[in-house]
Amino acid sequence: MLLRCKYIGRLQATGQVFEVAEDTGYRIGDNDTTPALELGLRHMRMGEKGIVRCAAKYGYGPPGRPVVAPGAEVAVPEDAGLEYEIEVVDVLPHFNPKDAPLLARVAEAELKKRHGNVFFHHLDFNRAIRCYQAGIKALDAESVDEEEEEEEVYRGMVKMFCDVSNNLAAALMKLERWKDAKVRLDWWRERREGHLLDVEVGEK
Repeated sequence: MLLRCKYIGRLQATGQVFEVAEDTGYRIGDNDTTPALELGLRHMRMGEKGIVRCAAKYGYGPPGRPVVAPGAEVAVPEDAGLEYEIEVVDVLPHFNPKDAPLLARVAEAELKKRHGNVFFHHLDFNRAIRCYQAGIKALDAESVDEEEEEEEVYRGMVKMFCDVSNNLAAALMKLERWKDAKVRLDWWRERREGHLLDVEVGEK
């Protein structure tokens, strides 16, 4: 299930903010955030508020997280205990692209892209790659019949597909996985041309 939430993450030692999320969501079991935050969300319901405190091993561990997040005061130091102030705003069911309407698939891909972009910002390129791959899988673009979809929704799907594929290739190149990046770009180019749509493509 997906829990949509907002939260503030603080360092236990100083109370300084290391992360702020006004509107995000996590699927339990996908490991798109720290173990502490996911464990806290696992036991919460819609409308609930709570505080989760954790030792470093349930947060960012011995390395910490050295890059400051957008809107935050500090990075996460080594071996830092964390505190999350959380509010769950919605709970959504299990997602299966085979059963979901295209608009829901685009929303799922957008969520995975956002998580991937967070990992990319913090130089965790392996987890960014995993998120981008999940976003492409969520779209299941090859199963979409253009004639059965509203044009605006269809174009949104194609643009999302281009954005996530571009970001995936960029993360692969950061790890100097040049062959994988080229395969991804060639794969993306073939499918984009197959959709025959003029969409703006850039770093998103």
